[in-house]
Amino acid sequence: MAEYSLVSRTGLLDQDDSTPWDTAFEVLGVGPDLLAERVGAGTPVGIVTDDAMPDGFRGAVLTVAGHDHLVSAVAVGAVHSGQLYDSMGTAEALVRVLDEPLPFDARERLAVAGINTVRHVLPGKYVLLAGTKSGLLMRRVLQVLGIADAQGRARIDDEVMALPVAGSLADGGLSVTGARNDDGVLKIVANSDGLTPAELFTATLLHGNDMCAELMEVMDREVSPPTSTVLTGGWSSMASIVRARRRVLPDVTVATHDEATAFGAALFAASAANSEADFESVAAGFRSGHSDHNHSKGRS
Repeated sequence: MAEYSLVSRTGLLDQDDSTPWDTAFEVLGVGPDLLAERVGAGTPVGIVTDDAMPDGFRGAVLTVAGHDHLVSAVAVGAVHSGQLYDSMGTAEALVRVLDEPLPFDARERLAVAGINTVRHVLPGKYVLLAGTKSGLLMRRVLQVLGIADAQGRARIDDEVMALPVAGSLADGGLSVTGARNDDGVLKIVANSDGLTPAELFTATLLHGNDMCAELMEVMDREVSPPTSTVLTGGWSSMASIVRARRRVLPDVTVATHDEATAFGAALFAASAANSEADFESVAAGFRSGHSDHNHSKGRS
């Protein structure tokens, strides 16, 4: 089975109607039967019957959850066109929900800027998906500074928070580049003496901000700007990173899910196992239970 949000990223589907794109198959010299049957995320596609599987798995309903960033966005409820979903891991993914596909000219302009326009895991929805390598650069900067554990990250986080957001960088004494999605090579330029680790990490955050702002500007020319942002991913646990992104993204809140992608996959699995209910009803019940669980652990 070929789940729409995954297969639409291969270039093998016509983005206007999600049917096999004949031109792509002609270039590859193959037929459209290269693609398996297309299904939506959470569609039941079979039952586990292999006797080699443990008893607890036999009889389980099988499904495909879909593209990881989109699955995690659904998990935290970032499913409306007015929301921006920012997932901050090694790659920073910016996800915007569309209620319908964009016209060809708009998709072409976005593609030139490195922004995908593809099917969502939600039926009838589409997304703009942009990315940077800011998480990779932040990790490499911490490695350069000899920071490889939670204690070290907490220390640099506190040091950066003690600085103004731009630190002492207004004079151009320190800059970081490399977070563009087609780059990934950390480049540090220091034009001043007496620079600190906190200033270096701040410069990295500001460069990440610049990349986000650049992508947002391109997207905002094609669709209405978002009014709110859900920030998630491992880096969102650092206060200095959240503060930085609040400078360039609207109305930022931080998701409380520890593993949003796994939770989202569980939502689609639950929907597949309960095919009599629509996905949003199943998901709403699970999200409510998860929120109660987080509250019981004293988490906001």
